[in-house]
Amino acid sequence: MKLAYLAKLNRIIWIIAAVTWASLIFVFSSQSLPILTPGWLELPIIDKVVHACVFGILGIFLFLATERTWLAIIIASFYGATDEWHQLYVDGRIADLWDWVADIVGTITAVCLLSLYRNKLRERVKWNP
Repeated sequence: MKLAYLAKLNRIIWIIAAVTWASLIFVFSSQSLPILTPGWLELPIIDKVVHACVFGILGIFLFLATERTWLAIIIASFYGATDEWHQLYVDGRIADLWDWVADIVGTITAVCLLSLYRNKLRERVKWNP
């Protein structure tokens, strides 16, 4: 019973982390780009790396909350699409398909790496006396 309670509490903590992170993404993407962006971030490749990292973190939080690889990827990817759509209505921002692609790639990479790591860790614990 105690273990089930801890598992439920753990899931709630990761849900709160995911919602908080998604809220931060919304707040920052609501800002006008000239105010938010430092000069080095204007390089296209850096922008995509930032998108991948930010949505990779969201994907990790969602994976830890749901323990479902594809569900975490689908939710984070959908959120990335809505974030790009939201930016259509923010002065100084545009919706960019390649930003969304970077969001998806970052999410898939982070979630799959964490999933593989957890599987390897479970195998190691299972076979180690």
